Amino acid sequence: MDFLIITGLSGGGKSRAADVLEDLDFYCVDNMPTALLTKFAELCLATRGRYEKVALVTDIRSQESFSELFAALGELANMGVDYRILFVEASESAIVRRYKESRRPHPLQAESRCSLPEAVRRESELLGALCHRRVREYPITGGPSTCCESFYDEKMIDEAYELLKSFHFTGLAMVEFKGDCILEVNPRVWGSFPMTEAAQSPIVAHYAQTAQGGQVTYTAKDYRTGVKMRFFLNDTVAALSYLKAGRVKEGLRGLGDFFTAKEALSAKGDGKVMRAYLKKSLFER
Repeated sequence: MDFLIITGLSGGGKSRAADVLEDLDFYCVDNMPTALLTKFAELCLATRGRYEKVALVTDIRSQESFSELFAALGELANMGVDYRILFVEASESAIVRRYKESRRPHPLQAESRCSLPEAVRRESELLGALCHRRVREYPITGGPSTCCESFYDEKMIDEAYELLKSFHFTGLAMVEFKGDCILEVNPRVWGSFPMTEAAQSPIVAHYAQTAQGGQVTYTAKDYRTGVKMRFFLNDTVAALSYLKAGRVKEGLRGLGDFFTAKEALSAKGDGKVMRAYLKKSLFER
């Protein structure tokens, strides 16, 4: 089955692309919610050849639907569906002209009550940034971060933003660097959420504000730098592993951070998350 997912900028030409594909004998569905992608694929597979060429138009402006899309793509791969993604885009001037000709409002205009050019620009505008580096990991030969530290690097932020802007990504994303090289772009950013609180970054609040139609202006270095955050049990095991491997300075530094680094899953007045973390780490592994 030829399974094509059409997405892209608002006004970029997704519906027009679907019209062309219909002329090429594709069965097209417009405005398909990402949560229904796998169910629709199951229905197509159940017809045993009736729908061999399928194209779905979906909108992924929000971070929530972006995460849903990645999960759905994983399920499609597990089902053996060979899918492709067509990302449709256009220049800002072309998108503005199309909306004026159609006399339809841009989706962001309804949400934020801004002008049409402003809505088109805001679809890929930088609203916040937070840098943090890995201090320790476990396993120490290569694994998830157990401790990280906030810092600020204007050049790195600019490079990450230009990369995201180049393929019109919208929402929250983690861009991971190794030296001057970019390793990955990951929309699953919740592992970094504790650092936003530890470093007093307003990113989460700004994201909620824009989701409700509010306006936010980017402010550089609007968080504390030099703040260390750790996952207690994992980081303790990492520090001991460094000592066992003969990397004494790193191990002792890790034990010293026991008294200074902020705990990632500890929150005043709410111990449920920390208790769940300890229970899972100690008894369910």
